[in-house]
Amino acid sequence: MIIGRALGWLLIGVAFLCVGMELTSWVGGSGYEVLALGTIWAKINANSLVGFGAFVEKSISPALWRNVLVPILGVPAWLFFGLGGMATVALFRKRKRHRYSLPIRNRRS
Repeated sequence: MIIGRALGWLLIGVAFLCVGMELTSWVGGSGYEVLALGTIWAKINANSLVGFGAFVEKSISPALWRNVLVPILGVPAWLFFGLGGMATVALFRKRKRHRYSLPIRNRRS
């Protein structure tokens, strides 16, 4: 449970970093550019992105790559990581333990 919550908060932190990167480039004078998820992946390792695309197109379906995965890679990174982090924190939230007790009747005999 705590590992799931920590992962969720880590993803939310990454979302804030992505927002900071977008704001830094905007304030720096280069204009506002959306930092897409695919852009981050390409900056980290472009060959793995190309290889994953080729694998999906050849092994699974070219339509899956074009119609599903490419639009997901175009999503702003802060939105992807932020929603993923919030969903993970909500999924692994602390839950109240309910104590069910039977009503006690006073018996007078």
